[in-house]
Amino acid sequence: MNDQKQLLKQKKLFVFDMDGTIYLGNRVFDFAIRFIDHLRENGYRVLFFTNNASHTTEFYMSKLSRLGFSPREDEIMTSGDVTIEFLRRHRDGKSVYLVGTDELVESFKDAGINMLTGDEEKADIVVTSFDTTLTYQKMWDAVRYIDGGAVYIATHPDLNCPTADGYMPDTGSMIELFAASTGKRPQVLGKPMTATVDYITNMLGCERSELAFIGADNNHYSYDSSTVDKIKEAISDEKNVIICQHVPLHSDSLAKAYEAAGHPNLAIGNNPEKADNYKAIMEIVNAESSPVKALLCG
Repeated sequence: MNDQKQLLKQKKLFVFDMDGTIYLGNRVFDFAIRFIDHLRENGYRVLFFTNNASHTTEFYMSKLSRLGFSPREDEIMTSGDVTIEFLRRHRDGKSVYLVGTDELVESFKDAGINMLTGDEEKADIVVTSFDTTLTYQKMWDAVRYIDGGAVYIATHPDLNCPTADGYMPDTGSMIELFAASTGKRPQVLGKPMTATVDYITNMLGCERSELAFIGADNNHYSYDSSTVDKIKEAISDEKNVIICQHVPLHSDSLAKAYEAAGHPNLAIGNNPEKADNYKAIMEIVNAESSPVKALLCG
């Protein structure tokens, strides 16, 4: 516990996953709001980050506010934001075919990305994301462009998106489908990839060593061996705390990456839907009781 206290006292920014971590659908998990409010009250910064790029930050601003989390505009990011910034910095001016929702398409356009409709003969880049408006034509166009030499990028690796009614196939499922069809895999962004960690630190002016990620490993991820190596890079340079709410990690490759990186994974066997289990996180990171308050403030 002393090592955990020392480690956590070095943190300045707590990055929370959303779907399945602090809420599910429109149901807020017990203690989540008090947990986050207490962090803010004691001088810690909070960031809400979701790999679910089917909606924009404006949507999540409205939802988090409605659920009682009182977010600021600069406290919300998505894997879509990371992808847009990556394209602007590293692929500026290139033509992009996006398999994504209308919301995500509009956010790409608003950012000045050169967007294609699928009618064009070639594309420089194909980006796949969590698309709840997916059609066979979209998949066909994406495969055609990838076969034609387009650079292939995915906004995030999640195979499934948790919902109140179970789960929905997510971007990682599309990665596997396109891999079976084209034999090619994308450059993957989103959590926990290096590009995302760098985006957060650059945008918020903090160091990797000051970050603590809190999220639920509630589905498998689509990772190949090269992607696992990139995860190692993202988490091994500094002691980034990853507090997972389900143990053991469901993804063997992800668990191996954490282990190989030698970082202190403060993994807690926990079902975030149950108040008693959510307290297990609060006992290490935060709580209303004075011993744990001292952990953060003493």
